[in-house]
Amino acid sequence: MEYGLIAASGATQRYIVKHYCAARRTPILGFIVATLRCALYRPLSSMATMRWLELVAQWRGLVDARVNFKSSQGIAMSDARQNKELVIRFWKTLYEERNYDAVGAFFSEDALYEDVPAPDSGARGPRAIAKRLKIGLSVIDDHVHHLKTVVAEGDNVVTEHVEDWHFHTGEVVSLPFVSMQRVQDGKITRWSDYFDLQTLLGSAPQWWLEHLAKFTEEDFYKDDEG
Repeated sequence: MEYGLIAASGATQRYIVKHYCAARRTPILGFIVATLRCALYRPLSSMATMRWLELVAQWRGLVDARVNFKSSQGIAMSDARQNKELVIRFWKTLYEERNYDAVGAFFSEDALYEDVPAPDSGARGPRAIAKRLKIGLSVIDDHVHHLKTVVAEGDNVVTEHVEDWHFHTGEVVSLPFVSMQRVQDGKITRWSDYFDLQTLLGSAPQWWLEHLAKFTEEDFYKDDEG
């Protein structure tokens, strides 16, 4: 019984088998070639049939690998998107709600927050981070936060933003920042702020600088219990 338009001779079968062997290097192409050949010619030899089955298996394996790869890509993209959304909520909590205890809850127990240009080593842990923020920011009358760019890749989220600090004595300091935050298991584990320290020190009112001078170095990196 014939399966196509042409009854395959022995030479034709050898021609098809030759194409099967060549197509092994590209499993999807091999599967297509095999399917088309079977539509045109009668059943092949047992060797050709086994080759066709092998090509089908290779094609299915490649498809499964691609599905798994796309699935892992999707998980990574989903994690990065969730990390980005968490950081955006963090900025809102810090500058719109100005709830420093809630800000502390964004951090893991061993998290590090550092102002990179500053001479101290930064604050570790939620309570110490909240305390550090309160010392510098709670006495400022108002903040206007300009969120420009937020980019997430894997665990890392980078934010380009500008903070306008409005002091009750009329001064306004506009500070461009680049902030790098690492997010793991839904918590920020590292926050590094990059900015021009001289812009802040040269524009802030004297009373604010005197306010900071009242605190010891330990106040900026230890919580009240540490």
